[in-house]
Amino acid sequence: MQASGAAIKALMQRTLDTDDDSRRRRQELRELENIAIQARMFGGGGQEVDDARDKAESDRKPPPAPAAQYGRAVSISAEATRKPAAAVRVEKGILQIGDVSCPVRMTARPELVPDVVFVNIPQHVGILKNMLLDWSLGHHLLLVGNQGVGKNKLTDRLLGLLQCEREYIQLHRDTTVQSLTLAPSLKGGVVVWEDSPLLRAVKAGRCLVVDEADKAPLEVVCVLKALAEDGELSLPDGRTVVRADDTRFANAPEDEVVRMSRVFRLFVLANRPGYPFMGNDFFKVCGDVFSCHVVDNPDIASEVELLASVGPDVPKARIIQLSLLFAELRELVESGQLAYPYSTRELVKLVSHAQQFPRDALEEVAAGVFAFDVADAKKRKPILEVLQRHGIATTAHGVRLLEGHRSQGNMSLRLDEQRDKSKDVTNPDNANGESPPDMAAGGPKHGEWDGQEHIGGNRFAGGSGGTGTAGLGGRWGPYRLDVGQKLVQVSEDKKQGLDEATKRKAQQMADEAYRKRLAEMKMSLKDGEAYAALREQVTTQIQEMKVCLESQVAREHERQWLKNQTVGELDESRLVDGITGCKTVYMRRGEPEGELFGRSQQHPKRLTFVMDISGSMYTFNRIDRRLQRLQEVAAFIFESFAGFEDKYDYRMVGHSGTGPEAERLVEWGRPPRSDKERLEICKSMEAHAQFCYPGDHTLEATSRAIAELGRQTADERFLLVVSDADLQRYNIDVRQWNQILHKDPAIKAYVILISNNVDEAERIKATLAPGRAHICAETASLAVTFKQIFKDSMLPHCNFSALAVEDS
Repeated sequence: MQASGAAIKALMQRTLDTDDDSRRRRQELRELENIAIQARMFGGGGQEVDDARDKAESDRKPPPAPAAQYGRAVSISAEATRKPAAAVRVEKGILQIGDVSCPVRMTARPELVPDVVFVNIPQHVGILKNMLLDWSLGHHLLLVGNQGVGKNKLTDRLLGLLQCEREYIQLHRDTTVQSLTLAPSLKGGVVVWEDSPLLRAVKAGRCLVVDEADKAPLEVVCVLKALAEDGELSLPDGRTVVRADDTRFANAPEDEVVRMSRVFRLFVLANRPGYPFMGNDFFKVCGDVFSCHVVDNPDIASEVELLASVGPDVPKARIIQLSLLFAELRELVESGQLAYPYSTRELVKLVSHAQQFPRDALEEVAAGVFAFDVADAKKRKPILEVLQRHGIATTAHGVRLLEGHRSQGNMSLRLDEQRDKSKDVTNPDNANGESPPDMAAGGPKHGEWDGQEHIGGNRFAGGSGGTGTAGLGGRWGPYRLDVGQKLVQVSEDKKQGLDEATKRKAQQMADEAYRKRLAEMKMSLKDGEAYAALREQVTTQIQEMKVCLESQVAREHERQWLKNQTVGELDESRLVDGITGCKTVYMRRGEPEGELFGRSQQHPKRLTFVMDISGSMYTFNRIDRRLQRLQEVAAFIFESFAGFEDKYDYRMVGHSGTGPEAERLVEWGRPPRSDKERLEICKSMEAHAQFCYPGDHTLEATSRAIAELGRQTADERFLLVVSDADLQRYNIDVRQWNQILHKDPAIKAYVILISNNVDEAERIKATLAPGRAHICAETASLAVTFKQIFKDSMLPHCNFSALAVEDS
């Protein structure tokens, strides 16, 4: 007891120390703000401000990441320290997993009992134990997890251990209540409606496994929920499914009711909602009537054990390397940089490949999984960076392959690991010609242009594999020139055969051409570097935001069943037509030409960004870099919405003491298209903040933006006000601001506070309506903030929302 009291006192003391540090930091911030005001208004104080700037910069630097974040698992120390998997055994008709036991069933149809290959890794055995506990209590089970984490495997393993007969159905967007309960068949030229797997399981007391439940439409969800919660279901043929012990139907004729067996169970499998699986939030609506189990990818120790059983001959070091690679890819998914959650399923495929083809290099093993994803320019960079960190050679466009040769006969392509010399692989068919000659006497040049394709040589521009001219894949041309020519890559060995003077001249020509190009864009080299630096600060956030926007676009391009097809699946509604000889009785999934469906967007979503470019942004920038963060926010907006102009149209205005619309930075339908235009907007924000009149027009700017946005035709309307939270200085009433934000119910208005003045920002957030204000002290949290706003309001709600309202 004394020890506990001492611990409590120590905890209280640490809390007091933390509060003291926080108060001390706020006091320092106020002092630094006063110094900055004096420096701007009266001059002087430059050294103090510089010191404050350096200190603030030092305080904001994130702590260094621990070295070898993933390397700690290389030794798999957890393998020696983790708890062993619980024992799984069946003795005398009793299944026991750890300390949980349950009788197994006596099966009449053993062919319906699943029998799968399963590895008893600790994490999966733990899930099986929890599932068995809920099974013994008579609950229906819901398993939620990403694709490929083992939901079907776990279900089949438990049913196999329990010797329980299984019926299986898989749902999709076009599943109907009729197809869920009755299955048509053709017997003797007559359409006969037979019981579906659901009804067979209900009557015989089997376990019904419902896969892809998150894809089901609303009416099908109602069926599953009613079945699990009430044990009652009306069938299209007039019969009613009822519990066997329901006294209301004790005397009902047998042809009017279907009595549910007391041992009937439901196993429902669902993916997590959202992109990229496009699933609905099944748990949100039906989770209360199921015992829910979340299935995630195994931890590294369990995963290595699983992979070792899949590839017993694969070196353990390679298995660990692949497991760590996927662990980092999953971290990128959690942070929002990637959308597809690489699961154990893909990892098992890689190890199976390595087991069957032990001579294949790691690059070849990985290419089978990542080749498709790296073809997408938006996903390529983060994936390639992870692959490189884990020892997989890559090129600028994908996984690096080995030098190979294709025979002209019937022999297959041979990739020789000992002859790995090439950076990029090319295969020019019938590329007859001479090898590139040495550099001509005149040195590198642009080259002549004749509009023809050239391979090799040193005369024409726009060729491939040449020497000294502008083109692609050659030896020390002055710069690259892509005119759509076929790419022939000269080896690095041949590139090194030129003297240093020629290389320097080529580099000088490249620099001169680059400056000329920037001059055409009216950008200096310094300007280009300035915008690149801004964009670099929010590169990760831009990628996360694009993934969020892609999820919205993807929902509108979902496929549907195309009927009246000559190939595909048999359309049960056209069985009679098939008897008469009609050939178009099939259906298949696809996108109708010229038609969008799902939630088709007729008008763009319109967003107005109101940026605070008042004098305080410039004044305090040397302290907390708020103006720089504002410019980073602008770059984040420009880059994130680039490519989505047909779906999202935005306007950006800036307010200050000069007026509520002191600067119209971006007008409707005219987003900045080039780095030059984007940088000009960022520069104009900085210049205005430096020379604007004192004062603040936050309320007027918000009111005017709402009025302008309300006049626009739009699918949805959003207002985002970016402020430095410096309202108290100008005696602005936050409650009045809150009323203005709710002025038009059709406009969803939000405030993003980017100041380090945490006290003032928290006060504003507490005064505004819940969910309307977000604090972004660092640009690193930008994407998270925008995604939260879009998740709550912009992304279309799933069709389960109506059901959720009814339940409430």
